Amino acid sequence: MKTHFGWQAEVNPYKVDFIKRHFKAGEKVLDLGSGKGFYSMMAKSLGGVPTAYDFESHFDAKSSEVDFIQGSLEEPIKSDDQSYDAVFCWDIIEHIENDKQLWSELNRVLKPGGKLYVSVPHKDDTLLANCYLTYGHHTDKTHKREYLPSDFQQIANDYNWTILETHLKGGDAYPYLLLNFIPNKLVKLMTKIYIKLLMKLGLIQLNNCHGDVYVIYQK
Repeated sequence: MKTHFGWQAEVNPYKVDFIKRHFKAGEKVLDLGSGKGFYSMMAKSLGGVPTAYDFESHFDAKSSEVDFIQGSLEEPIKSDDQSYDAVFCWDIIEHIENDKQLWSELNRVLKPGGKLYVSVPHKDDTLLANCYLTYGHHTDKTHKREYLPSDFQQIANDYNWTILETHLKGGDAYPYLLLNFIPNKLVKLMTKIYIKLLMKLGLIQLNNCHGDVYVIYQK
């Protein structure tokens, strides 16, 4: 089965938030595993100059306005040294056999002071394992590895990068699994509201129930 990295089906709100907070108008950005071009188009709307990069094009008519490079990320990136102010690498590195080569390539194409946006699957699922639950990414046969937040400090050390942010995100829907066992719609709605309230009050802890690690590096 042929694997590509443009799998995104919809915009991820966490990624949107990170981009809005860090991205600056005028920046040249490389959107790796660009998929349908969601984040390329977002960068363009913020005044950036995006280049999408993927195994094959999944662009619609609107996102076709963005420059596109076709290429495999198992091979060197088809861009010059220090070409980009920012690189989006959302949910990509876990699919790559030779991840060390890709990290090196990311360092090569980033300008000094440039930012690297990364998301990967979270390795520590201790709480879910105790509940006999797993994340979907643990059954994804295209994943070569998963990561802990602590792994990214070593990567920062290897390339002399600065970590601007590290977060665990996603997985907040897992407490709502209980709703699947409630047939009555009114009871289901009230239960959902109650669970949401407990989460806001901090009485339901989700420390290890997050499916992804998000990291923002600066070169």
